[in-house]
Amino acid sequence: IIVLTHQGDDNDMELAQQIRDADIIVGGHSHTRIKRPRKENGILIVQAGSKTRDLGRLTVQVAGDTISSYDGALTTTWVDSVKKPNPAMQKLVNDFQQSIDNEYGQKIGTLKTAWKKHNDYETNLGNFISDVMRERTDTDVAFLNSGGIRKSMPAGPITKMDILEILPFSNYVVAFECTGQQIFDIVKNSIDRNVNGDSGILQLSGVE
Repeated sequence: IIVLTHQGDDNDMELAQQIRDADIIVGGHSHTRIKRPRKENGILIVQAGSKTRDLGRLTVQVAGDTISSYDGALTTTWVDSVKKPNPAMQKLVNDFQQSIDNEYGQKIGTLKTAWKKHNDYETNLGNFISDVMRERTDTDVAFLNSGGIRKSMPAGPITKMDILEILPFSNYVVAFECTGQQIFDIVKNSIDRNVNGDSGILQLSGVE
């Protein structure tokens, strides 16, 4: 049984102490480079950093529904500079970069005012995106997770790549019905969690 988590390695260690029958925890969120698998309460815990700087590999031998032996390691895939790049690899990189630039380097508009992002208060960028969501779905209210907005933008030209970097996650917009009390509770929960330092505040449209 392999458990996929997104809560950080400290929480993975705690989880391993609380569950039974699982064999492996493949974790994320804390971007931890676990060079060799950790074993906690008989459960292997692995994580491979972030930004594809490492490739994680875990090989296990299973006997009688349990892991009898294992081997795991990280292979570094990234260097900060190459003095003599391989010509064939350099051409491959250049071709990919050209393709990306052709598709995502197109200017699609001009910002007269800088877009700002922040997790702890509403911003003009968060309001703009949530306004677009509300208009597109023809709803009364829209909520947006501040953590999903990953980039601020200075005034000036904006490209498709900028949009991809502002909203890099493949999230779905979902419309649903709720009561006024439920809207109140959603907003209050957002404020309470932010005040207590648990998470960022929601970006809102249609609510004051």
